[in-house]
Amino acid sequence: MTKFRRVLLLVGVALLVYILVLLYIIRLRPDAFNNMDATKLGARVHAERGKVTIVMRNFDPHENSIVKTFQKILGSILDARGLILSDHGTHPPITLPKSLQHLVTIAVLDAGQPHHESDAARFIETEYVVVVGDGTRLVSPDMVEKSIRHLVAGPHDIVVVPTEEGTDEDEESCEVLRLSPREWSMTLSLPRLSAAECNYFLGVPVVVTTKAAILRLTWPFARPFPHSLFVEAAMLNMSIHLCDDVLLLRKNPLVSGTQQQRKELAAFHRLAGIKKVTHANHSVDWYGCDRNTASCFAATVGDAAPGFLQQGRWAPPCCLRAITITAKHVLAMLAQHRVRHWLDNGALLGAARAGTLIPWDYDADLGINADDVAKLPLLVSCREGAVVDADGYVWESGDTAGNTIRVRYSETNRLHVEIYLYDVVEGGMARRRAAAVRAADREFPARFLEPIGQVVFGGVDVCAPNRVREFLERKYGAGVIERPVYPNASMVK
Repeated sequence: MTKFRRVLLLVGVALLVYILVLLYIIRLRPDAFNNMDATKLGARVHAERGKVTIVMRNFDPHENSIVKTFQKILGSILDARGLILSDHGTHPPITLPKSLQHLVTIAVLDAGQPHHESDAARFIETEYVVVVGDGTRLVSPDMVEKSIRHLVAGPHDIVVVPTEEGTDEDEESCEVLRLSPREWSMTLSLPRLSAAECNYFLGVPVVVTTKAAILRLTWPFARPFPHSLFVEAAMLNMSIHLCDDVLLLRKNPLVSGTQQQRKELAAFHRLAGIKKVTHANHSVDWYGCDRNTASCFAATVGDAAPGFLQQGRWAPPCCLRAITITAKHVLAMLAQHRVRHWLDNGALLGAARAGTLIPWDYDADLGINADDVAKLPLLVSCREGAVVDADGYVWESGDTAGNTIRVRYSETNRLHVEIYLYDVVEGGMARRRAAAVRAADREFPARFLEPIGQVVFGGVDVCAPNRVREFLERKYGAGVIERPVYPNASMVK
């Protein structure tokens, strides 16, 4: 064997040994690449300078591993930038090592300013943005490239990358989010066929998007993130794709306090105009008014349309709920004291249509026989001034003559039920002090109450005129149950 051939043989053997050792390391330590710095990794991961910003939004301000997380991620992606978004800073303050000082920016947002989250976009100078949580690690060094390829190939506005090794409470799953802006509500449901239907993801996944997409959003980094992102993306019909062939590792999953999460959810939903959230398990969260707050809209004067109709929306669901609860309380009190009563006007029409209030109503009307007022002391005493009953409802006179009685949801919340007094007249029932209303509302034949009928309202049987259809069509015209007359038809699509 010549000297040249011996050299070639030795070189070949050396290369073979090197390859075998490398394969052994990869098999034994698949995360070894995560421990390489950018110099050792070389050209294995390609990310052009100024093309990717790694943003960290979710972290504990007191105990975190932010520095280690950025060292691992930025050590695996050549020339990527880092951005830490904080509402109030961290305690103790984050001290970046020299290796990160020129790569990572710390931005404290002005939480006192409305829509302050959109200000964060000014710190992003790259085309692509990857939002991670504290403790995130790359399973493979080309994860960012793969997810960006998914983003571009769609094309999609947002790509969601799941993580491994989350806690049971933090485990990712996906759902279908549907918004109903007119009804102030949001519904979450399980996908029927596959995760491809999902546009809402639980847990703390990694989000990959573009700066152009972020600039379309009003609250791109609002807390709780990424909940806020998925909601606003649904508002704008943005495309979201689950990147299920790319995985990350989260060794230090974020665990937020439940109380803080509730506060953040409530604040964001108020900002977004969402007052009711129905979850996939059919549980409901309410974010609108309650007995301890004012109602969601100001009281109307005369025939003026309430504010929600002027916005092209129906009554907030929390308000409809409050009115329904109040009406059921009043109906139970009237029945308990044997006061002859019945659902009237719009409340009866809503019950005939769907067993509940009309979606754009802002009170509930009841009628009572004026001869029975003395049977319920509250109906008498409230004429002298407002009276709060044992359950916190406020009974008061609806006019100076006491011919109408109003029952409010609480002392703070003025959503109410209107009780009209009817006198027995020859052959019928006449509403007191009703000169300003239509004749059909002023009087009706007594036969509609002899005998009294029943309808379902709010899930319970309540008193109502018999022959409900005839009664309502006498008031509002033929076909009124099947053909709603909207208060502003131009907003109905």
